[in-house]
Amino acid sequence: MNTLGNRREVFGFRKDMYKSVSPLFGVVRRSELEMLQEYWSHMSQQSMILEVGCGTGFLSQFLIQKGFVVDGIDFEFSKPKGVRKYWQEDLRERWPADIKFKAYDLVISLASMHHIALNGSQKPPTAFISGALKSLRPNGSLVICDVARPQSATLACSNPAIRTAKFFQEVVDTYTVPPHCGEYLDRNRTQNALIQLGFKCVCHKYVHCPWLFKSHDEMCAFIKILFNLTDITDKYLNKILNSYIGISNHVDGCIELNWGLQVFSAIVQDHI
Repeated sequence: MNTLGNRREVFGFRKDMYKSVSPLFGVVRRSELEMLQEYWSHMSQQSMILEVGCGTGFLSQFLIQKGFVVDGIDFEFSKPKGVRKYWQEDLRERWPADIKFKAYDLVISLASMHHIALNGSQKPPTAFISGALKSLRPNGSLVICDVARPQSATLACSNPAIRTAKFFQEVVDTYTVPPHCGEYLDRNRTQNALIQLGFKCVCHKYVHCPWLFKSHDEMCAFIKILFNLTDITDKYLNKILNSYIGISNHVDGCIELNWGLQVFSAIVQDHI
């Protein structure tokens, strides 16, 4: 089990790799943004959003361009450009004490909760859920989009989210150095935790959000750097990606890696 000090050392190393590929996120991961738009499409400009695990600001900056006011929390990265307020906090242990009560219309986390989830529990920490609940306005929403956990062997054959999950657990967590150490949210445990701590209208779904690349070379370079799999040859990595996730040709000529995630959404009712 990593101590906080070891965790900072691991993330400090991974941060440099992450930064080197993050300029490509807007193109490679654009389908994730398109998929998530349903959760803010009803909101007016200047609505308040808190992004948890904002990293280099991929999602935050997209939301700012849409006219929203965005605050952020992250464990390691510095404040992204355009973010109004920023907290550097380990959310496994506590929620920032000075985040205002009922301040946000949306609290959202994209592909970061597997680093925040409590070790061994496969669900978000209670400090995170309780903090998000208190910081949301009536009818505000919490959205967690992250790597899934395999639920059955049958789903693994066809569901992009489950296939992506198996890639993380059997390839990324096995071969990445320093260790990736993901803690992937269990569907039932996470839904129950959200309900028990006070959220309503709790929903879960698997989503297909393919990553797009100009070429196989670009895809391999991106994956190798992001997950520090540099000892694997491109030919073998192509084989692994196609076997676990699936590779196809996109209509615009791009290479499509059939990425998939899971999404939890929950609402704060008027009386909260």
